[in-house]
Amino acid sequence: MSIAISTKWRVQKRVNFLKEAGLFQGVNARLISTLVYHIKVLTLTRNQVLFKEGDEVTHIYVIKKGEITLQKEVQLKLEVDTSSPMTGVIKIKNNIKKIVQVLI
Repeated sequence: MSIAISTKWRVQKRVNFLKEAGLFQGVNARLISTLVYHIKVLTLTRNQVLFKEGDEVTHIYVIKKGEITLQKEVQLKLEVDTSSPMTGVIKIKNNIKKIVQVLI
């Protein structure tokens, strides 16, 4: 297979994939073909970080196969009321950092 035919086949394969992705439904195939030339295909290993919260947004990611975990660190305020009739009211405030994960 020549390089030109191989490239054309790869481009068509990516166009077809993007046409089926919800984000690009209804978008003109010619426009998607132009977009395909700017696509960089990434293959990630398990637990590899793709981006972190606060990173500058420079890309759009479309997942073809597999799953990702999104996680966010949240800060919780825990307020415990240990009041009793004999000792009065004592409030203990703790700030707790917790990682919240969502599997997609």
